[in-house]
Amino acid sequence: MSARPALSLVLLTPQRMQRADVLADGSLLAPVEWSRERPVGTDLADHAELALRLGGAPGKLLWVLASELWTQTASLPAGAARASSPSELAQALALEVEALSGLASQDALVGLQALEEREGEARFWVTLAPLYLVEDLAAVAERAGARLGGVCHPGGLPGPLQPGPGPWERIELWDEALFDLRWEGGQLSLEVEPGGALAHLPAPGPERRQELLVAEGLLAPEGVPEGVSCELGDPAARARWLGAWGAALLAGGAGVPQILPPRRPLSRSARLLTGVSLLCLSVLGCAGHYAWAQGEIQRLKAQLEAAAAPAQAAAQLEQRAAQLGQERDRLLAETARLAQVEARYRELTRVHRGRHGRLLRALAQAPAEVWVESLSDRGQSLRIEGLAADPQVALALATSLARDLQGSSWRVAAPEVGQDLVQGAGQAGGGWRFRLELIDQPLPRAAGGTK
Repeated sequence: MSARPALSLVLLTPQRMQRADVLADGSLLAPVEWSRERPVGTDLADHAELALRLGGAPGKLLWVLASELWTQTASLPAGAARASSPSELAQALALEVEALSGLASQDALVGLQALEEREGEARFWVTLAPLYLVEDLAAVAERAGARLGGVCHPGGLPGPLQPGPGPWERIELWDEALFDLRWEGGQLSLEVEPGGALAHLPAPGPERRQELLVAEGLLAPEGVPEGVSCELGDPAARARWLGAWGAALLAGGAGVPQILPPRRPLSRSARLLTGVSLLCLSVLGCAGHYAWAQGEIQRLKAQLEAAAAPAQAAAQLEQRAAQLGQERDRLLAETARLAQVEARYRELTRVHRGRHGRLLRALAQAPAEVWVESLSDRGQSLRIEGLAADPQVALALATSLARDLQGSSWRVAAPEVGQDLVQGAGQAGGGWRFRLELIDQPLPRAAGGTK
């Protein structure tokens, strides 16, 4: 390439990692060799770095589209929302969805997009990402010679796939969520359903253009008219879709929740190293200064005894020694605080190790209408399979597990429910097979550090 791209996109889904570059004129570069099946593992930062290495030097900005980010719509009282600053609003929404997302509000970065108000409620499209993940992605971009522009969920592209005037509607099927976007009257309307199913099939009409986007690994429903569906498993369709994302981000990315990297220029490891170095230097300097001050006091006392030197100088030096003692006490308190941070991290690790026991206790309390047949470890997830009297019992089991396993670094995916292969649903004694996935999430890092 003769000119450096304006920005580079990295797409991360459970099935694929792909890089695409967008030039300043909006044209897209996404060669076939820049796409790979995603290897086993849940470290998004490592996979983003692998995707960047598929091509040459990246663009000045790096944007990461990761389908594993938590995204949903949330509401707050309209009056409170209007009276809040952007940072207060982000914090309030993080607390509002903390139980659903599984991310502690103090450990998460929030991207939000305002939607239309309904019945006195201000609605927002919210996307969350762990703070450490965004910091790791920023470090990946820096190592590649770029700067992290932000992180988004790939669902909810703020524009039609087929350009044209007038209102449009698009339904997007992703692994763990369904997006229903509508653009009408200059306003975006959005509904996000976790693990939802299609309420209707899009069909072309004179009033609103209809579109259907299907993520790779999923199948489009039968009966979708030709020209309406865009399946991301097709490289050509995926390239057109990435081109639309690139154009939207090149224009500023308005219309989607953008998770921006922290303003602090140093990485987490660099801040920690700098803080520890300054702490050690401060301790050494204060200890040396304290020893020097004590020696100076003794020397002056000897001079006073020998030559009756002014007592005022000695008093000033004693006052300085007291100040240094206070500084030493402050440093000891800081050391104790760092020990508390370490203890917190060990506690989080202990909880992570004991999560299988929590799962067995939660399953032991399952309704009698549920029969668990198998538990299988699949590397980055734990699968639960069995029979249920009806689909609602399986959904109730998933809900209770999500509550009981909160804070265990497992995220409970929506259950897959189907007819029992042995006996049809609705017959006497019939049941429904269900499958639950407990998906591993990185262990939250303990808050804290040197100041």
